[in-house]
Amino acid sequence: RELRRMVAADGQRPVGNLLVLPLTLNNSPDGSLLLGVAAGGGANGAGTIFKMRSDGTEFSVIHSFPSGSVPSGGLVLSGGYVYGALRSGGASGVGSVYRFSYSNGSLGSVATIHSFASAANGLNTPVGGPVVDGDGNLWMSLESGGSGFGGISKVVPPAAAVGTAT
Repeated sequence: RELRRMVAADGQRPVGNLLVLPLTLNNSPDGSLLLGVAAGGGANGAGTIFKMRSDGTEFSVIHSFPSGSVPSGGLVLSGGYVYGALRSGGASGVGSVYRFSYSNGSLGSVATIHSFASAANGLNTPVGGPVVDGDGNLWMSLESGGSGFGGISKVVPPAAAVGTAT
């Protein structure tokens, strides 16, 4: 069953997997919330993070990425935060990891928690979204930098809410 056809304002070209989160209202299950990422469109033409109920209702854009950003892959949940990655953007313009808080349908502001270094200084340009291990560390595949062939990077999320708006 088709739930939604995206339009430019929603974000264009959804990328990665959707994140499915349970909702509870008045201590009773109330369906699920779907979170996703689009690689283009939105207010700045650089992609969005969107949400909607699993029945297709209550669609909204929760974040439009700034110009020059390119979202990469889907989202993961760990320790009350939702994490994602940008292929471009961040302090060096070659990718970053962002997060926002989540608690039963309530979403916090998006903030950058890690910017990848330029090609001369390290691995960069995430492909796909992060994956999380049992300790809450984020693992990323990166297509550029290092010896010129990309590699794998581990990002340890900060414990406190830090970072700059993405």
